[in-house]
Amino acid sequence: MNRSQRPLYLFLHIHKTGGTSLGTLLERVYPAGHIKLFTKSTEENWDAVCETVAQGAEGYEMLQGHFTQFGVHQFSTRPMKYITILRDPVDRIISYYYHIIRSARHPQHEEIKRFSNLEEALPFVGADLQTRVLSGTARPGSPLTPNDLAAAKRNLEEHFAVVALLERFDESLILMRHALGWQKLMITPPLKNVATNRPHEVSESALKLAADLSRYDQELYAFANTLMDRQIRQIGLPYWRDRIEMQGRRTFYRFRMGVKQALSK
Repeated sequence: MNRSQRPLYLFLHIHKTGGTSLGTLLERVYPAGHIKLFTKSTEENWDAVCETVAQGAEGYEMLQGHFTQFGVHQFSTRPMKYITILRDPVDRIISYYYHIIRSARHPQHEEIKRFSNLEEALPFVGADLQTRVLSGTARPGSPLTPNDLAAAKRNLEEHFAVVALLERFDESLILMRHALGWQKLMITPPLKNVATNRPHEVSESALKLAADLSRYDQELYAFANTLMDRQIRQIGLPYWRDRIEMQGRRTFYRFRMGVKQALSK
């Protein structure tokens, strides 16, 4: 297969979905020079990635970054597939609020911090962002429509090699191994919530509001779970072999950490 025919993958990273952990892992899988990270604003990243794929993305196997929307493949001179990671929509929007509050350089920081509490701010912090980004049809600032949701579902099914899920992260890594042709099973340390300003409990009224604001994302998230279950069935026995291996490695990791903590006392 010549270079122009090799598949090119793009990790479309949506804010507050656990994508930083996945991005770090991708940098372990792909050697330097084979992966390109776009680190500027979503608008600047969009322009840069469109130019990169239009020129053939020579030497690269994986591109990753935050982008304004789905659709970069339209400009690619090579066969192209996406990966992304989704998160439970209620958890994502609440997490995003606390991210904005603690990040003084975030463009919305001054706007959001004027609200006295989470519930007042939630309607302004990017509800249904996962559907908006993945639809490729939603206009900035315009309300989403059922057509946008349908477009996002269609894109996930037709253009994504893997749709990872934060809540099913280990399963997602196994699917990536098979879909992207990784030689070995990759594993990360247990995922942790790095936020220091998020309370352990959120009020029922705030959770209900977050759910009401994320109806499209909830439907998209349920659809992504269906896609994952389908891929697992298609892989069959090799998936379950990897799952047993991953569970064993997780058990060993917990044992090693327990011993290390005991010896440090």
